[in-house]
Amino acid sequence: DLDPALPIEDQLNLLPGGVQVTLRAKSVDQATGEEKIVSNRITWSYTNGCDEVPLNEGMGIGWTTIGDLTPASAAFCPAAVIPTDAPTTAAPTPAPVEMCSF
Repeated sequence: DLDPALPIEDQLNLLPGGVQVTLRAKSVDQATGEEKIVSNRITWSYTNGCDEVPLNEGMGIGWTTIGDLTPASAAFCPAAVIPTDAPTTAAPTPAPVEMCSF
């Protein structure tokens, strides 16, 4: 298991460098009603750099659309932005000042 107390550079042997996913689905030809099993094999590699994202939400690969990505762990990438469900409010903008003209 990765240890947040150790630098990630000392644990590179525990990190994968890529992912391969094979998706299978049933496809039905609308004209003939014939059913077929289709496969979509997706493979990508990554560097494990906190500032490098190999995929983006909405990206399409074959008939697959990437969605619901989880950000990097703050324990290993302190600069990673962790989204929250709580809305934030910006400070109010001061009222404009009237300018006098001479």
